[in-house]
Amino acid sequence: MSDLGFGPFSTVVVNVPLIGGAAPPQPRFNLMPPSNYVAGLGRGAAGFTTRSDIGPARANGDGNADVNHKFDDFEGHDAGLFANAESDDQDKEADAIWDAIDRRMDSRRKDRREAKLKQEIENYRASNPKVSGQFVDLTRKLHTLSEDEWDSIPEIGNYSHRLY
Repeated sequence: MSDLGFGPFSTVVVNVPLIGGAAPPQPRFNLMPPSNYVAGLGRGAAGFTTRSDIGPARANGDGNADVNHKFDDFEGHDAGLFANAESDDQDKEADAIWDAIDRRMDSRRKDRREAKLKQEIENYRASNPKVSGQFVDLTRKLHTLSEDEWDSIPEIGNYSHRLY
């Protein structure tokens, strides 16, 4: 044993397979995934495309930039197919109609939001009353106390610096 480099305090681990035992699992790194496999789908990931998947974007400083390209507040520089199209009276009328619909839907949602918030506040106040509200019935009865009863109420004092 000393020829192999083992001394009196060496630790030797020997793995002896059991007869009829199962073979150790083989690593699966070299297996190909199924054709319909989507990485991360089991964790809620869905298919999406990023700019790096599409290809490099046009540099801002290159001389080939379209100087007639209009910047759209809603879509930015990605205005789409009709970015350079002029709008006519029908387009303006349709935009006005859709704006009115958006305002109407927002007001409906606002009413529901406010009603829900009011209900949540009422529920919270019902389950968590103020301390002053818990003693309203007792404070209403204070006018019935005599002077002797008032004098018998002990003074609070300052116990904040009291040592225990």
